[in-house]
Amino acid sequence: MNQQEIRDFNNQTYTVEEGANLIKELNDRTKHDEDGYNSIAELGEKVKKLFGLTTEINGQLVRFIKHPQNNNPANAEVFEPYDYGFEYMRDNTIIWTLAQWTGGDQSDDANWIVHTYIRIEPIP
Repeated sequence: MNQQEIRDFNNQTYTVEEGANLIKELNDRTKHDEDGYNSIAELGEKVKKLFGLTTEINGQLVRFIKHPQNNNPANAEVFEPYDYGFEYMRDNTIIWTLAQWTGGDQSDDANWIVHTYIRIEPIP
């Protein structure tokens, strides 16, 4: 760390040692044993690489991954309340759901566009 001080959002000043200890404590609390599993975004990228954008899961094409850290404008409707989710899975760190939402011209069922994606959330 090159900074002499670390300031949090309340503008509190920490010494280098205090700041380093805080960062170490946070890192120890959130660190996974393997690289690439230390944030929802990292995990999302792993899942995306695993399934790819053209892979089908139970006949459903996975279009993209949505998660709280994904600010891509194309995925602006993160966690829509009207999403249909299935294949719910949970381990001790995350919840993920293969889900769908419909878009497009909804005046005719034939014009609906169904987007399938994997939704990833941290365990509350």
